[in-house]
Amino acid sequence: MRAIISEKEVQDTVLGVFKYDENIHLWRRNIGGVNVANTNGKKRFVRFCQAGQSDLYGYVNIICSKCGTITKGIHVEIEIKASNGHLTTLQEQWIAQTLDNDAIAFVFKPRTNEELLNCRKIIVEEINKHCPHCKRADSQEKRPEKRTIGVEEFKRRYGKAKKRVSPKSR
Repeated sequence: MRAIISEKEVQDTVLGVFKYDENIHLWRRNIGGVNVANTNGKKRFVRFCQAGQSDLYGYVNIICSKCGTITKGIHVEIEIKASNGHLTTLQEQWIAQTLDNDAIAFVFKPRTNEELLNCRKIIVEEINKHCPHCKRADSQEKRPEKRTIGVEEFKRRYGKAKKRVSPKSR
């Protein structure tokens, strides 16, 4: 067992494991920047992607073991970390924003060679936790029933809707 497993080694292993998988499609995202010289000799900085974006992205087809449904084409973001790596604030924000938009996002940080070798099992289990059908059922059980209001109640509370004025009639 080595002390540190590098981020590149983890990323290469994960991409290799899922290269021919028909339910999990992942790509590496190039994040960073470079100084480029223009034809007139001036230099400028060109950024590749937004800082904080996850290392791997793609889409998955979930076959839920709980409810048995198949959901195709769910966006996934996986942040890869070395065994001694830590998330930055921007990475935490990116993962939170991705989850808020009903996509799948998580960190894969194997601490041992055994976890790295079992990355397929660990990642598939993590993805399957995000079944939209099970999530919807769970959230409906926890959430109080929504109360809808009719047109008359809406008018009483908020008044009449303002008439839209088209740009041509101004």
